[in-house]
Amino acid sequence: MPDTLAAGWHHFVINWNKAGGTKALYIDGNLAAEAQGISLPTAIGPVVQLGRFTYGGAQAGVLFDELSIYRRSLKAEEIAQLASGNLFEASARALNTRSIRLDTNAIDAEGGIVTVQLGRDGSFEDPQPYYDTYRWQLPDEERSYELAVRYFDRAGNSATITQSVDLRLAPRATVALEPGGPLAVTVAITATDSHQPIEIQLSPRPDFIGANWQPLQERFFWMATPGSRQRLYVRLRDGEGMVGEAIQVMWPGSEIYLPLIRRSRD
Repeated sequence: MPDTLAAGWHHFVINWNKAGGTKALYIDGNLAAEAQGISLPTAIGPVVQLGRFTYGGAQAGVLFDELSIYRRSLKAEEIAQLASGNLFEASARALNTRSIRLDTNAIDAEGGIVTVQLGRDGSFEDPQPYYDTYRWQLPDEERSYELAVRYFDRAGNSATITQSVDLRLAPRATVALEPGGPLAVTVAITATDSHQPIEIQLSPRPDFIGANWQPLQERFFWMATPGSRQRLYVRLRDGEGMVGEAIQVMWPGSEIYLPLIRRSRD
């Protein structure tokens, strides 16, 4: 299509639909060009190049302010919504561990990246030297966090990238045994998790074969033979399907002390 765009920022969308064999170009929310009955590539490789036709090709000489890639083709009304500035609500990426790795690859035309600031929920740490990756630890609280990386070049210019993440940890529990008589003990379970309801699985085997999930009981009796050193395995599952690590509970057993009697021939 002929280039009739005025100078300044413009919103581009390339929409591919492999199932229908269609490809369309939208500029500033309006359909600019489309093709039907085409065969789209199935293997595009691990790298997406912007601003050039192929490896070794000349650069387009344009600036890219922001890039979003969707897992599906968008409808015309959705593209118009994006072009108007009303972005879709960001979907938080679910994490099941507090320890995360931040991949912070970046380039700069004014002499390179000098320092980086890591931020969480609008609060940034002190600047530190720029590296490709950083290891970071999230708080021990299940909720959504907004992570940010702020880059500084030698001229003092800065750019900030943000990403929302949803921390979902497996249920955590502590188990205690309370005396319940010579043939039983009371198992007391304290469980914490933000996603209810919590279910429990009990088994004499560490692989939990044949053990059913059931609603959490915080206190129940465990019958066993004293002195047998029997084991009980406990694990929990929250409302999101996250399964915690198995906890091994040992039967407390019992010991009987008998007096030692020695007889003398005298």
